[in-house]
Amino acid sequence: MNQEPAPRASEHTKRAGQNPAREDTQVKLVGAAEWRKLRALRLTTLRDAPYAFGATAEEEERLPETQWREWARGTTFVAVQGERWMGMVGAYPDEDPEGLVVFGMWVDPARRRSGIGHRLLQALIEWARQRGLAGFGSA
Repeated sequence: MNQEPAPRASEHTKRAGQNPAREDTQVKLVGAAEWRKLRALRLTTLRDAPYAFGATAEEEERLPETQWREWARGTTFVAVQGERWMGMVGAYPDEDPEGLVVFGMWVDPARRRSGIGHRLLQALIEWARQRGLAGFGSA
């Protein structure tokens, strides 16, 4: 059986007629002072894809400010274009001291299949490698 290899993300994006991730889209680690933006993005993710997460927007809207501040001090990467946050991925320590659990992966529907998800995961992988973390799991 002779199958053609699966297209790479950039090839699929071109065929789908969508724009690849723009060069002005930056991927960065969320800073502690950005907890309000993180909260807004997380609530957006829960409203957009409630089937994909273990919590609801209604539940997380009720979380206290202290919990959002704590989350912002953790490990969450976001994709930012100008002032707009368009994607995110988070991680927390696994039971294995060398591992991380990946959670909360989301990309704005208008930017899906543009390479943003790939860039978010690459940033997280590089961050983990720099800290000697070897394994990943998912929540």
